[in-house]
Amino acid sequence: MKRVLLINPPFNIVKDNYDSSISVGLLSIATHLDFNGVPVKIIDGVRQKNFLEIFKAEVAKSDLICFSVMTMQIPQALELSALAKKINPRRQIIWGGAHPTFFPEQTVKHELIAVRLIALFAITAPLIKAAGEPGQSNWWRLT
Repeated sequence: MKRVLLINPPFNIVKDNYDSSISVGLLSIATHLDFNGVPVKIIDGVRQKNFLEIFKAEVAKSDLICFSVMTMQIPQALELSALAKKINPRRQIIWGGAHPTFFPEQTVKHELIAVRLIALFAITAPLIKAAGEPGQSNWWRLT
């Protein structure tokens, strides 16, 4: 069974001013995957101490590396995507979230990103579960 890593990349915000709850979108995906027996872990670049160390360790043992990306997170998400490819080059990197939803053409062009998901997270969870299988498309848009 594939091991899935869900990531909320860090971005330039004062942590004291940021909501302390976990990303609802990532939590929705993780809940669905866990319910279906898929090993999943969420890491949060905004809230977790030692994020980079945790990220490196988790990427090394993950089969799918999934980012939830808002536009303000793009620089960090791209850096982390490149680092993930360096650590674990055979694994796919999946981007979902606000930026890929609102700017799909820009997102689809980037060579680091293997799969782009544009949909509600609860709907995308089965796609993440199946991502990387032979014959799968690398672009989905669900309405």
